[in-house]
Amino acid sequence: MTTETTNTSVIAPQLQDKLTEVIGNIQTQVSNAATFAWDQMSDIAVSYVHFGMAYNTTVLLLWAIVAAVATKITLKYGYFSTASGPYGGWADSKISAVVFGTIASGGSILGAFLSVKPFLLVWFAPKVWLLQELADMVRNVKG
Repeated sequence: MTTETTNTSVIAPQLQDKLTEVIGNIQTQVSNAATFAWDQMSDIAVSYVHFGMAYNTTVLLLWAIVAAVATKITLKYGYFSTASGPYGGWADSKISAVVFGTIASGGSILGAFLSVKPFLLVWFAPKVWLLQELADMVRNVKG
């Protein structure tokens, strides 16, 4: 019994020393990683703002292009079309173009209007846009 107690008492300080060393190394690594991340924070924020500028510009341009194409289809093949039906009324293709074009152009114009605010924020108030993005991220993490 005394041999086991002696072995345990000799091993215990060695294990404690090793554990202290491991925990110290972990703390050092975590501290180094946190310092590195904090040093990179401004670069990360600038990169994210640049991404937002590119993304919001692309979204606005795509909505504007879709709106222009849908409006052209509505006007050219719908309202200003010379096609007539068998009894002198509107042809089916003209009615289809008006219905499709009106729905598509209305939806895409609405999409373009909704994408104007983030576009203007990221270009003219990038800090406010970044704070809103961070708030959205935190809100999404909370559930």
